[in-house]
Amino acid sequence: MRLLPRITWHPDDGGDPVDARVMPLVQAIAAHGSLAAACGAVSLPYRSAWGLLRAAGERLGRPLVVMERGRGARLTPAAEAWLAAHAAAAPRLGDQAHVLPGDAAA
Repeated sequence: MRLLPRITWHPDDGGDPVDARVMPLVQAIAAHGSLAAACGAVSLPYRSAWGLLRAAGERLGRPLVVMERGRGARLTPAAEAWLAAHAAAAPRLGDQAHVLPGDAAA
């Protein structure tokens, strides 16, 4: 058995964390350029994904995505900064993974 830490994002006001499904969705929008394609990539219904993005934007105090009719979805500067912070933090956290004592596979 291994301990694998994970990143949890909280708004500055110290409230409840942002739903863990939002970051993979934002990453998929960055990769695919549309909410529909991102939904397929992360296996979320379109309506649920849109609700997650709206709720996360409200929690964080700024929108994460701009929808443009006929042009797909584009990340806002706030979402791009959040994505960059996540990308910088993830490798450092990954270095903290440990095999738990007593694991027969260790």
